[in-house]
Amino acid sequence: MALPPQNRPRECEKITPSVEAAEFIGIMLGDGNIFSCDNEKANVHQVRIATGRKNEESYAHETVIPLLRRISGIAPRIITKGNVIYSCINSRKFVEELENFGLRKGDKIRNKARIPDWIFQKDDYLRACIRGLIDTDGSVYRLSDQDPHLGRISLKNFNPLLLEDFQKAMLRLGFHPSKIIHKNVFVTRKADLVKYYKEIGSNNPYKRARLALFIAPSSSGQG
Repeated sequence: MALPPQNRPRECEKITPSVEAAEFIGIMLGDGNIFSCDNEKANVHQVRIATGRKNEESYAHETVIPLLRRISGIAPRIITKGNVIYSCINSRKFVEELENFGLRKGDKIRNKARIPDWIFQKDDYLRACIRGLIDTDGSVYRLSDQDPHLGRISLKNFNPLLLEDFQKAMLRLGFHPSKIIHKNVFVTRKADLVKYYKEIGSNNPYKRARLALFIAPSSSGQG
C-alpha cells in the first residue's frame, strides 16, 4: 500500500559550496536543529530554525525563510509559538544533504558541532558562515555604562569546539578574538568592530543597527 502523501520523500536542491550555503550553515550552527526519527512509531526528518519575534521577526521573514527556501528548494512551514518563529522543512533528503555538507542531526552540543572544513577553504565562505552564526547566536552590546561608545560582539556556546572554530575563523580573517572565557569568545577592539561591520556585516536588522551604534564616530551607544 502506498504511503500517505505527507510521508513521500520530498525532493530538494543539491547543495553545492557557495557563500549562501556557508551563511546557511552558520545559521544552522546557531539557531538550527536537525531531527530524524525513523522507526515503526514515527517517520520524521525535520530541519528547523528558531528565530525570536521580539527583535528579529524581520530577520526571519527577510533572510532566514527565503534562504532556507533557496537552499532546499522547498517552501518551509512557518510555525509561531509565543515569542519564537519556527521555520521548518520535513524532508529526509534535505537532512541527508545537510549531513553530507558537514552537519549532524541531534543535539549540537552532544555531537560537538563544528564549522565544516569546506568553509575554511575560502575567506568568503568564512565571512558568510560567521555572519550567519553571529546573526543568530551571537550578541552585540554596550561594553559598560561608563563607556557608552564602546561595544562588543560575543559568541557564547557550551560547545568548546565551536568556540575554537570561531576563534580560528576570526584570526584567519584578521580579527583579534579573546580566549574562551566562561564559554564566551569576545571581539572588543573598536577597529575590529569597524572591520566586522564593513567586511562581514549582518543580515539581521536588529544586530546590524546595534553594531552601527558602536562604530559611528559620534555614537552615544544608546539604544
